[in-house]
Amino acid sequence: MSKEICNQTSNLTSFIEKTIHYKFKNEQLLSRAFTHKSKSNINYERLELLGDAIIRLVITHYLYSQYENANEGSLSREIQTIISKDVLAEISLNLGLVNFVRSNNIKLNDDNLKTSISTDLFESMIGAIYLDSNYESTAGIVIKLLEKDLEFKETIGKKDTKTLLQEYCQARKIDLPVYKTLKLNKIDHNPIFLVSCELLSHNIKAESRCKNVQDGQKKTSNSILEKLKRYEKNKNSHNGSE
Repeated sequence: MSKEICNQTSNLTSFIEKTIHYKFKNEQLLSRAFTHKSKSNINYERLELLGDAIIRLVITHYLYSQYENANEGSLSREIQTIISKDVLAEISLNLGLVNFVRSNNIKLNDDNLKTSISTDLFESMIGAIYLDSNYESTAGIVIKLLEKDLEFKETIGKKDTKTLLQEYCQARKIDLPVYKTLKLNKIDHNPIFLVSCELLSHNIKAESRCKNVQDGQKKTSNSILEKLKRYEKNKNSHNGSE
């Protein structure tokens, strides 16, 4: 191992000990967890796959134990929300994991790429901790890192507005909404999108400017759902007065 890599690994080891409160026995495993494929064929991709599976298992087990009366659908939706790329990326970015990635010629000033790699690093780190220790130790770390998202709720697994709008339309035999996305600028590291949602059968449309397409779809679907409910309410009120 070169002197440069040794220094990077030493700094990373110290960082993990201070922030994650875990000391690696196999520092080469830790170094691998932070090596991008642009740097080496021995990189974090396999550890990322393992970490993703471990995180899902830990959170599934935790929620299964915490919410004994929750049905399968609610549990599944809550699991997906907690282990979503957005949640893991936010935790990873707050920890500053991306500052330790070893890579060649990747543009970390690109917000989308930085977010994606941050998620990868979080998952690969968990995969590496699992291989370096055991399930119990890894589970404790995962639960601690996702502590804020695991706070007890009276109701879990709430459906997002995009799903609610789709189910509302299906129940009333209304054609499903059409989503369109237009990128408003050419700046890769700070993109702006115009997301629209349209219900052609009712001539209802909503638009949202956003940095994230998924967020835009949620906002526009919520707006359409509210407009559709008002339309149906007014229609029923009008029919009832005749």
